[in-house]
Amino acid sequence: MNKIEKYMYSIIQKYRIRQFEKAGEDIIVNKNCTFNGHIEVGNHVRIGPGAYFVSSRAKIIIGNKVLIGPNVTIYTGDHPIHVIGKHLFDITDADKDRIGGEFDKDVIIQEDCWIGTRAIILKGVKVGYGSIIGAGAVVTKDVPPYSIYVGTPPLRIYDRFTPEEVMEHQRLLENRLK
Repeated sequence: MNKIEKYMYSIIQKYRIRQFEKAGEDIIVNKNCTFNGHIEVGNHVRIGPGAYFVSSRAKIIIGNKVLIGPNVTIYTGDHPIHVIGKHLFDITDADKDRIGGEFDKDVIIQEDCWIGTRAIILKGVKVGYGSIIGAGAVVTKDVPPYSIYVGTPPLRIYDRFTPEEVMEHQRLLENRLK
């Protein structure tokens, strides 16, 4: 890249990152991404092209050192289906408040996760520290730390580490920070 290209790239990155409510350092957002709502992103995060993150009232919180593949979708909201006398199209936030229920819940992706291409993560999900979500998975429930989920519905195929390896991994990471 020449100087002009680097300058233009840095301006584009700053614009993309300004869409987040909170943003750490060293974030790279690729082209054709859409971000709406309350989104917080940690340090050293990579977001692939075509990402689509939509938060309604809840938040999307992405930890440090997270890799997000192309065309990943994250939603924090849902539609109430129990409103009598209204089409789904006509239901408002006031209706949600009136009938109660959990239609909007935070999505949390903890540190050191990898979210594969075209994965979909829905409301209320917490992806645990160090976990991997395989390409195309539709995640509707929490993912434990250091696990690998693939498929639809996602199946836990195995853990990244044994419990002893988790302790060693975390010890080594902590020592790197000292």
